Order: sequence, then structure tokens, then C-alpha cells
Amino acid sequence: MCSRLWFEVRGQGVVVRDYDEFICAHVTADASDLLDALGIATRSPAGEVAVWIDPGWQWWREVGHVSVTGNRIQIWPHRGITGTDMDVLRGAACDAFRIPPSSAAQWLRRGRGWECSISVPAD
Repeated sequence: MCSRLWFEVRGQGVVVRDYDEFICAHVTADASDLLDALGIATRSPAGEVAVWIDPGWQWWREVGHVSVTGNRIQIWPHRGITGTDMDVLRGAACDAFRIPPSSAAQWLRRGRGWECSISVPAD
């Protein structure tokens, strides 16, 4: 189980507007040919893992972001995530190729592209 956050940046803060739980595939690093064919690139880790709580008191760890601009899909992992977390981010990027981003799917419009935050349950 994963979660996509739909958030809004307001001044110095971020407001979570909604989130969407979904089953995400785990795509391992050895699938680089698939990722290249889909136009998926991984950027250098930036940002820190953040923990948040949904309305049902489920704890989540935000492990990174996926952005889509035209045919380009980028994975932006946070520093210090696990290999399994990275597999989830790659799976979410593949999902973004298969199902185009939209507001209805909890993606945020950013200029000409889309962005979403990916979280996993905090165990």
C-alpha cells in the first residue's frame, strides 16, 4: 500500500488537501532497461523523509516525489530511504507512465507538469 498526497504550498507552509491510497508495484533497480524505455530518470536524493498521520490515524513516511513533464518522468527520492522505498518510487513512476497524472488522481499541477508525493506506511 502506498499513498499519493495532494498538497498545496501556502507561503512557508504546506497544506495537505487530500490523499489517495493505492497498491503500487515494486520495481527493482535491475529493471533499468524498462525504466529507460519509459523515459523514467532518477535524480539525486534531496529532502528528508517526513512522517504524517492520516485521518484514520495511519502513520505514513513520505519517501520522495514523482514529477511528469511531457514525456519525461522523474523520481526525486528523499535522503536516507531504504531500497524497498526506492522500489516503491520506481513503481509509482511506472504507474505515472501507465495512467496519466490528473487532479482526480491526487497529482498537483506545477507549471507545465505534474507532481505527487509518495508515502509508504510507517511501521
